[in-house]
Amino acid sequence: MSETSFEDLSTLLVSKGIAFKVLEHKPVFTMEDVVRELDIPRQSMAKVLLVSIIGKGLYRVVLPGMSRLNLQRLASVLGVSRRNIQFADKEVVEQAGFTVGAISPFGGQVSTCIDQSLLDQEVLYCGAGDNDKTFSLKPADIVSLSSALVANIAD
Repeated sequence: MSETSFEDLSTLLVSKGIAFKVLEHKPVFTMEDVVRELDIPRQSMAKVLLVSIIGKGLYRVVLPGMSRLNLQRLASVLGVSRRNIQFADKEVVEQAGFTVGAISPFGGQVSTCIDQSLLDQEVLYCGAGDNDKTFSLKPADIVSLSSALVANIAD
């Protein structure tokens, strides 16, 4: 098991006394799959991407599910050149211990930045380390668990 498996993430939530729910469903790999399979509000869907930043390593970004990452804003927030940021490919994601399409916004040893608009939601639905499970929990708990930087990074 890795620090990013469903079992370890669930154990972490329980050990911290954080209230959460698990939705079980057919495997999903994209936000379009999530929309098709789960009856949850689109504005409450959190998509998690990994980017590679030259000189800083991997960085996890958490966005509203149907939004795009504004790379220029992320670069500005992190104090790096936009040219130094690239999306992590499948191999890099897996080498880092994550499951493609099921990356959780917490767990593992990766710095995190979450889009500030997600904090307006009562709950967020996010990756749970397994493609057939989704977590539901409060945005503030995600920020706390991941020590996330909160910024305006979504378009």
